[in-house]
Amino acid sequence: MDATTPADAGRPPEEAASERSALASPWLTAVLVLAAVVLTALVVLQVEEAERGADQTAPATAPLAERAERERVLSVASRTAAAVLTYHHDSFDQDVARASATLEPDFAAEHVEAMERVRRVTVREEIDQEASAVASGVVSASDGRAEVLVFVNQETTSGRTGARRFQRDRVVVSLVGEQGAWTVAGVTSLG
Repeated sequence: MDATTPADAGRPPEEAASERSALASPWLTAVLVLAAVVLTALVVLQVEEAERGADQTAPATAPLAERAERERVLSVASRTAAAVLTYHHDSFDQDVARASATLEPDFAAEHVEAMERVRRVTVREEIDQEASAVASGVVSASDGRAEVLVFVNQETTSGRTGARRFQRDRVVVSLVGEQGAWTVAGVTSLG
C-alpha cells in the first residue's frame, strides 16, 4: 500500500513520491548538516572575539589597577561631589569654605565665585541642600589624572516656603594626583 498525505490528495502518485524523495535525499541532508556546522563555527568565533575584545578594554585603567588606589580615587570623588553640592542657609560661608579647602586652587576659586551668586537667595529663602553620593565609577585614569562618574541624590528644602525638592544628578569629578594624594580639579554636572 502506498502512503499518501492529505497534501498528496488529487495529485498523481509519481509527483507526490518525487517530492517526498527530494526531501529525504542524502544531498539535502548533507547540505543542512554542513550549514549547521558552519553556523556553529561562526557563533563560536564571534563569542571568542567578544571575549578577547572585553579582555583588551578592561585594562583601560591599568595605572590604577591596585584596588586600594582605585578605592581612594572613588572615595575622594564621592566625598567631594557631596561636599560641593551641600550647603545650608545658616552655615553657608563655612560650608563653601570647607568644600573649597579640598579643591585644586583654580577650581576652588571658581567654586567660591559660583556659590557667591546663590548666597543671597540661599540665606533669604532659608535654603538647605543635602547631597549624598550613592554610586561612583572610574571613567578614565592614568598615573596623575582620573575622571570619576558620581551619581548624587540632592534634597533641597526652603525653610521660608516649606518647599522640598528631590533631584538625582550625575557629575563627572576630575581629579589630579601626586604620590597617592588626590585633589579635585573640576566637577561637571551631567544632569
